[in-house]
Amino acid sequence: MINNQYFMTIILSKTISLLRTALSFLIVFLHAAITGLSTQELEASYDGPYKAYEYVSGVLTMIARVGVPLFFIISGYLFFISYKNTWEDYKHKITSRFFHLVQPIVIWTSLYLILYCVAQQLPYMKDLFSGQNLLIADYDWKDFIGAYTGIFNNSYMFVGQFWFLRNLFVICLFAPMLWYIYKYTKIYGLFAFGIIWLFHDPLEINIFVVDTLFFFTLGAWIALAEYDVECFIRLSARKFYPLYILLLIVTTLSHGSAYNHYFYQLTVLSGTICMSHICYQVVNKGYGSVLVWLAPGSYFCFLLHQQVQMFVKRGLYKLVNPDNSLTMLLMYFLIPCLIIFICYCLFAYLRKYHSSVLAVLTGTQDRIKS
Repeated sequence: MINNQYFMTIILSKTISLLRTALSFLIVFLHAAITGLSTQELEASYDGPYKAYEYVSGVLTMIARVGVPLFFIISGYLFFISYKNTWEDYKHKITSRFFHLVQPIVIWTSLYLILYCVAQQLPYMKDLFSGQNLLIADYDWKDFIGAYTGIFNNSYMFVGQFWFLRNLFVICLFAPMLWYIYKYTKIYGLFAFGIIWLFHDPLEINIFVVDTLFFFTLGAWIALAEYDVECFIRLSARKFYPLYILLLIVTTLSHGSAYNHYFYQLTVLSGTICMSHICYQVVNKGYGSVLVWLAPGSYFCFLLHQQVQMFVKRGLYKLVNPDNSLTMLLMYFLIPCLIIFICYCLFAYLRKYHSSVLAVLTGTQDRIKS
């Protein structure tokens, strides 16, 4: 029988809190580079226009790609660190995840659909809120179901980043199955998931599905095995820096090659280790208090940022109309910083004056304390 008696130390708990903040920031930067693409960004290439922007943003995007995998690892770890595989424990955890994951999907998607529907009827706002997408007024029942779930839309939801919440909730439903897989396969089961993850492209498995399965399972296995993850981060994680830097370079230079995909996968995996070590060291040396303090707002930032960012980005690109790599890079840095600032200002306002509203928006059953 598996008995989870391992508890987190204060420094590991603070490291996870700091990671939540840092990863939410990285995801904002990631989406700044891959969503709401302007004409200039679409024209950018490694051997053509805006070459410098393409190289710099490409490397920074690869660094930011560790955000979602690490969130899955942390989620799997926290779910299973005290998991008993009893009906009562399972019911309690699933109920908690339902409010925290599914409730925000329903509420925020509904709010965005209403906002976009109204804005798309205004001539001077239509381009900013539609682009080349189908107007909300023209949606049929399949489009609305797809907006909330990704069904009928090749797994893409109306609020793009919510695929993470959907997949996280679904895999939590399979917690008993994962518990038994660990019990009877131990490390070999994780290796099998890892191989499927690495070769998902030739196997034609959806990247959203395989990322969820492998990284959530990785966090779960760490918890179920009662592995001293803090000791690993403190003593061994630093050894992965040379590998990570090398993989970043190789992945960038091998763009377009048949093996680029595998280099990219390994870059992300080694990056999760290096990012964990960086955050641990920051906390250990006493420098991470601000980022730990910002952790409660990280989920709200994740929920809000992408749609606002696309609107702001489209507006600024029309206003500035950048024509060189330097200007594009400045906007690449400034837009996410502005979005993060806006998200945290709104979070602080809601937490102070409307904590019950904030609790509903974030799926927190109790009011968020100031």
